[in-house]
Amino acid sequence: MTAILRQIPTVTAASMILLSKVSGFASPGLRAFSLLPAAAGLTAVLLLSSRGDASPVHKGMAAYAVGMAAGAWLLPAGAVALLSRLAAATLYFVLFLMAILPPLLGEAPFTTWFARRDTPEAIWHTELFRRINRHLTGLWAGLFAVGTVSGLLPWIFGIRGFLQGAIFEMLLPGILLLGVGVPANTLYPRYCQRKSGLTPTGRGTGRTEAPAGQPDPFTGNIPDQKENGEMKANRTVVAVNGSPHAGIGNTATMIGMLQESLAAEGIAVETIHLCDHEIEYCIGCGHCMEMGKCWIMDDHARIAERLLAADGVILASPVYFYHVTAQMKAFIDRSLALGHKPRRTWKPGLAVSVSAGLGETQVAEYLAAMLRAYGAFAVGRLTALATSPGEFIGKKAV
Repeated sequence: MTAILRQIPTVTAASMILLSKVSGFASPGLRAFSLLPAAAGLTAVLLLSSRGDASPVHKGMAAYAVGMAAGAWLLPAGAVALLSRLAAATLYFVLFLMAILPPLLGEAPFTTWFARRDTPEAIWHTELFRRINRHLTGLWAGLFAVGTVSGLLPWIFGIRGFLQGAIFEMLLPGILLLGVGVPANTLYPRYCQRKSGLTPTGRGTGRTEAPAGQPDPFTGNIPDQKENGEMKANRTVVAVNGSPHAGIGNTATMIGMLQESLAAEGIAVETIHLCDHEIEYCIGCGHCMEMGKCWIMDDHARIAERLLAADGVILASPVYFYHVTAQMKAFIDRSLALGHKPRRTWKPGLAVSVSAGLGETQVAEYLAAMLRAYGAFAVGRLTALATSPGEFIGKKAV
């Protein structure tokens, strides 16, 4: 039933154009007949609205049908004749107003109604979502404006004949709407998502597995590598430091100890201090499970890509209330899509944790488990006790 109701506003608008072209509302009987499509369109929109299925386009079509019927009854005969001749241009103008008025009044663009039906609510508040819909609404407003002008051309240049008028009033606008607007609804959001480093959503855009022995399209790594714990020389290890003290804390000191040892083996260590980057909290939308990456536009994606491309991974954090720091937890939480579908590569990883007395072993175990999200396995866990920067308790590190 709902599917039929969705078609009625479009059918009534088309019927109103045909009726006005054929009859010009020249008699009271024909004017009375115009009330039928107007009533049908209005009823369909009211029923759809009660179900939450009335789109801005449905409302625009119904408003057009009602407006045309009202004009046929209320306007003078000369104005009715002109309205009948400009019926198609009037429809495009109504749709143009539907597109531009909401943004001008501070409301959401009309394309947002359609986009929200395919995305989780949490995504609606992202800047990328808003920007895509602003641009698409601008495109559609431009297409409706062109349709309006095209529909006016037969009247401006005195073009007579049903077929000649149909070229400007139906054919040309239809080509633009179907050939430009409809494809843009699919292609432009995908383009924007790819440009932002995201895997596009939508039908036919899901990620596929790479053939055996071929690089994974997302990570660039070759699948089915063996877990052997070996690393060739001249490779890079990426260390993520979750401490809020960046390079002056005990966690950074421990990474520095590893850096010296690895450098002797020809292995470079790139340290990323999370406190120097913008990492928003996970909002629990779950949309990354479909996209392969998080929607939120900050530094997380770039850091995660560095970990995926690295030859080895170090996750390091001090103990804060028996767990990793808020910075590290936010980063790991945002890696949900990567952890849900572990990488098919196996490279060495290390978990590093330091506490003032308790919890370093448990935190190291947690970080070791999280290494799998970035395609690594734990070759070990490095833990330490320290009450002040550089004041490690126990045996001196060698």
